[in-house]
Amino acid sequence: MNSSPLEALLALGEAMLSAGAEPYRTEEAIERAGAGFGCASVQAFVTPPGLFITAQSAGAFDTGVRRVRARALDVTRITHLNALARSAARGEIGPDACLSEIARLRARVTDYGAPLE
Repeated sequence: MNSSPLEALLALGEAMLSAGAEPYRTEEAIERAGAGFGCASVQAFVTPPGLFITAQSAGAFDTGVRRVRARALDVTRITHLNALARSAARGEIGPDACLSEIARLRARVTDYGAPLE
């Protein structure tokens, strides 16, 4: 798999919002991870129902939008996603590994009940 940094950043932001993370914390995590993925610039605008991200990589700008409909409060998942963003920021993982880990976390059964819709 050869995922783009933008694809991984959108998935990270969506996963954080759906787990109940605050928009400002989600923006910070996206920007940190984008720098670790080698993006020259990352701009994230996050609101509770969705996010907009523009990432500059290899001289090109890519923009993506995600709407988040289902939300729950899962502090454990937020903690894991923040750790994932920090690993990306340090250059320890790339976009493919980030997407794989997000999929693994989403598949994990939560201890907090059903999401709010």
